[in-house]
Amino acid sequence: MPWDDLARCDIAAMNLLCATDLPAPLAHFAPDIPACLATLDTWAGQIRRETDRHFYRFQRNPGEFRHSEAYFRVLAMATVLCEDCGIHYQPHLLDFNAKLEAATRMDPPDWFLHGLLGSNRTGTCSSMPVLYAALGQRLGYPICLVLAPAHVFARWHSPQETLNIEATENMGFATPSDEHYMTRARVPYRQADVESGFLMANLSAPAVLSTFLALRGAVLFTNGLLLEALRQEFSAGRWGAFEAAQGFLAGPAPGWVAKAAAEVRAAPEDDADELRNRLRGAFLDLERACRAAMRLLQEEKRCRRMEVCAGQGLASTESHETNLEDLRNILVSVAPALCEPGLRQIIELAEAPEPPEGSRMTHPAARLAGLLLLDAGRRGASDILAAPGSWVGLVQYRMNGTLVPILELPLSYHRALVARFKGLSGLDITQRKRPQEGTAKPDEGGDENAARAIVRVLPTIHGERLDIHLDGPPKAILAVAELGLSRNDLSRYEALLAARSGLIVHTGLTGTGKTTALLAAAAELARQGRSVFALASRVGLDAPGVSLSTAPAGTPEQLSLLRAIRQRGPDVIVIDELGEADLLREALQAAAGGTLVLAGLPGHGCPEALRRLLETPAELPLLQAGLAAVCGHRLPRRLCSCRKLAAPTPTQLAALGAGNAAADLGLGLPVGCPACLHTGFRGVAPVFELWTMGASLKPLLRPGIPDQDWLDAAHADGMTPFRAGLAGLLREAAISWTEAARWGFSA
Repeated sequence: MPWDDLARCDIAAMNLLCATDLPAPLAHFAPDIPACLATLDTWAGQIRRETDRHFYRFQRNPGEFRHSEAYFRVLAMATVLCEDCGIHYQPHLLDFNAKLEAATRMDPPDWFLHGLLGSNRTGTCSSMPVLYAALGQRLGYPICLVLAPAHVFARWHSPQETLNIEATENMGFATPSDEHYMTRARVPYRQADVESGFLMANLSAPAVLSTFLALRGAVLFTNGLLLEALRQEFSAGRWGAFEAAQGFLAGPAPGWVAKAAAEVRAAPEDDADELRNRLRGAFLDLERACRAAMRLLQEEKRCRRMEVCAGQGLASTESHETNLEDLRNILVSVAPALCEPGLRQIIELAEAPEPPEGSRMTHPAARLAGLLLLDAGRRGASDILAAPGSWVGLVQYRMNGTLVPILELPLSYHRALVARFKGLSGLDITQRKRPQEGTAKPDEGGDENAARAIVRVLPTIHGERLDIHLDGPPKAILAVAELGLSRNDLSRYEALLAARSGLIVHTGLTGTGKTTALLAAAAELARQGRSVFALASRVGLDAPGVSLSTAPAGTPEQLSLLRAIRQRGPDVIVIDELGEADLLREALQAAAGGTLVLAGLPGHGCPEALRRLLETPAELPLLQAGLAAVCGHRLPRRLCSCRKLAAPTPTQLAALGAGNAAADLGLGLPVGCPACLHTGFRGVAPVFELWTMGASLKPLLRPGIPDQDWLDAAHADGMTPFRAGLAGLLREAAISWTEAARWGFSA
């Protein structure tokens, strides 16, 4: 229905329709819409007659009614409703937000219009203003609805005057100011919501419908019918309005509702599987929000008991325990349908009760430690992080460079988990005041194919932080052709490897594939019968046919090992991290003396790498003679197969250089499924920028040259820029537009 037609609809019918088609446990609360509308028409006629009969009083003495005809007419309406119709405010439902936050049951008649039009004649702040607006619509009064923080009121709004109408005070009629609603707000609110017109502004017809739908969702939520609400409302495409009514969603999971609504709007129609996958990801947020609410209530309960013990004599804590139980029931009812079984096992283990102090029972953290290592390795995570906070610890996986929250732990459980990892890696369990580092495996059987974990412990003000890097089981070394180089760059890179001398520098941020490329090149050269030596800062750099030596980066031992390798006359030397000036000088001397040297250098790109090489104290002629190429690395996240396609905007088409000829091009968008841990991304899509020291770039290899001049010269020597590689991945829908922008692609 167009919005203009919606504005002409009966607001009472709109409200009552939102209370129909409820799931079975609430179906008997369905309103008799024709009877309710007939009652409203009868009341409207009665109000019109009484208003006309007493209008002489306003004409004779307008000062009695504040010189306001609007005030007189609304007062007459409230008088008829209160004295003749028996309408009154529901006394035991004084705090809508408290009931929603505590997940206390809400019956539809208490919150929708038919509770006022039935035999009880009782209502709340969500139904009584609607009654005034519905009667005003029948009487021709300009009465609209307005949202305040966790509250709704009516407003007479005409060119002549504006009058707030509070139907829940003073026998059904009070006229408070806007400031009254803001200063007495029972829940926090953002000033931005006021400035944007979300709060304290007249609601349009779509916003009114959104408010009614939000109220419907709150009723379902508090009756434990969250899944039924998802199936019914999302399938009908009606919950997209929820974000426009966030004032009613100040319960334990507002972030989840917003995310779930956004996911549903993005899901294709009649695709239950994709909708389910999207909601599984949103459920992780719901679970964390509910657990946080439970911990807050538990902390409040603990503080209250401490005050009672100190003689304060506060009220009973039974209501807090009831709230805790309600929240637990919400999790139990929703989790089996939406949470992935693998994560469910971890969460259930994290919730297992801790053994009593002094008990010989094994702490659940002992099992959880191994389970986290196995689960993270199975999902392809590079790191596990467990960071303590003021009252909770957060466990996260690093997936393709992005941290994904997994679960939260009480601090006592977090301390047990840290102790378990310390034991697995041979660290001192009693030492909590200094950093430690060790190596652990997920099982004690010594399986050589198991993931090797580098465990680092750092003391913080809230406890010890765990940073666990997963080396993973040995992986097959890629061939050079499998690195992801374009056809043009692959032929240029293979020509560089075929040379007998020169320094090839691979540069990029940590985790962008420099070591992978060095391994692939070393293995390729070893297979060609060349003598290959490698100097690494850790054991992970290993390849068949390559003689590996290890030494910490930047130490004298590293330099002495490189000199010893040179004395053996190798064909190829691979250095995983080229940093110190003496090490660079030794590598350049080897490259200029007839040895092919491949090295890694941390940095943001080729211009930065060149600048660092030129700033290092070394002879410039030696650098100009020895440097053969600089290869830049970037590693955007690849979209999972659950992706969806969307039409690009004209600006995006122009940025891709596609023009109108590619109007049917589809850009990939992340969705989320169990396979990608609901992140929408799975794997990586490497992008390279290969600068060779050709006829254009080599003469500019000196300090003081602007980056743009280097870029132009490298392009003239055959370089394919990062932007072109990212654009190609965008056209293939391999990466998202946001991910490309994260790596420097701009419109």
